[in-house]
Amino acid sequence: MIFFALTIYTEYSNTLEKISVGFYNSHSVKVKTEIFSGADGISNLKQLFNSDANDFLLYDISMGSDEIRGVLAKGQIEMPNIISGRCFSSSDFLNNKKVAIIGRNRVDKTFSDGEKILISLFGDKYEVIGVMGYGNQTFLDNCIYYNLDSVSEGFLYYIDGKNYKSVQKALNVMKGIGETEIISDKMSGINRMFKYNVYNSEILRWGLIFTVILLLATCYFIINDSKKEIHIYFFLGFSKYQALTLVYKHFVSIVLIGWLLAAFIYIFTVTNIEGLKGYIPYFSSELMIIPIVITIFSLIVTYLVFEFYWNKKYRS
Repeated sequence: MIFFALTIYTEYSNTLEKISVGFYNSHSVKVKTEIFSGADGISNLKQLFNSDANDFLLYDISMGSDEIRGVLAKGQIEMPNIISGRCFSSSDFLNNKKVAIIGRNRVDKTFSDGEKILISLFGDKYEVIGVMGYGNQTFLDNCIYYNLDSVSEGFLYYIDGKNYKSVQKALNVMKGIGETEIISDKMSGINRMFKYNVYNSEILRWGLIFTVILLLATCYFIINDSKKEIHIYFFLGFSKYQALTLVYKHFVSIVLIGWLLAAFIYIFTVTNIEGLKGYIPYFSSELMIIPIVITIFSLIVTYLVFEFYWNKKYRS
């Protein structure tokens, strides 16, 4: 339960940090290049998209504003929260399409042609495939993301991605295509303003200490409460391991019920509380790893404590 709360808090502050710096990760790289403009622009985009680089985002920010961005996305990437419609898919790129995802404040600028919802951009009509937004007002509410290949005349980009490795791989492909200059761009988001990273590490550290204390206390109380039951099993002819296993099963059920309850509270919280809704992924597998590992660790440690206690008791 503690670690579900900690992962919710951490993911919440990380998302706030991304929003505060333009929805870029800390490993994103700003570059200046003209390889995607001119006569060879589209073919160079195809070369990047069809390369072995994966899980990356290329943002065209040549318009001079974070609100209007060309996007080329490939693989597993994190996009802003979609409140209606859908996000970009691989088929939206390099297929002679004009599609866009807009912020919720741009909805009143859209119009319909009977079948599709459209928005005017660059003197052309773009199909609106999704609307993005969060529980609170953010700069993303006014943004327009369009498929970059529809207007490929930029010179200034951000390369973002799932992790540092995916960003560097995409960057190396771009350098192989043509001259690509990395621009130093130190972002100053709310993590650095309010020291959220320091708070996160402190909360995680004390949360881990508290969890270990709770685990040991639970072991102690279960062993003490189970003394009479275990002695009865011994009296009935059960071996030490059979008796411990029977008692241990009760602990397993308690831990699993607690884990399932925490998972239910986690899902309910991030999908129904307006203040958090949208800031945290609905049921991210990455967020589930820590509680699962802690649960397995708890079960193993508790059995070892049982084993140690009764071995010591027999030796004495």
